[in-house]
Amino acid sequence: MDWYEVVMTIMGVILGGVLVWIGANYLKTQQARYRAWKIAQVAQEVVLWVQDFYPGWTGSDKLKRAIDLIVQKMDEAGWDDVPAPEAEVAARVAYQEKIGIQKTMLEKAKELEAKFKTEK
Repeated sequence: MDWYEVVMTIMGVILGGVLVWIGANYLKTQQARYRAWKIAQVAQEVVLWVQDFYPGWTGSDKLKRAIDLIVQKMDEAGWDDVPAPEAEVAARVAYQEKIGIQKTMLEKAKELEAKFKTEK
């Protein structure tokens, strides 16, 4: 056996292992990205639905309902490993993106309007 063949065999095994490892990690990363995207999408839909469907509920009750619905919808989509704290974070982020910022800006605009009216 020639040293060249031994080295080439070892390099082939190492290179094959490295390529398999890279491919496996790429797929894990893509799955994690898709899972995070899916949670965000579900949370946005659920938060808006809860906001419209339960207008008389307090914020904490709406949050609890949104968390339950996010976990349920993700389970229906095949992601049964979503814990409640992760669903809570997704619900809070979705609320701030869809409702909180606009609500805050509206409140600030009303305060400024009231301030200008009193200055006249």
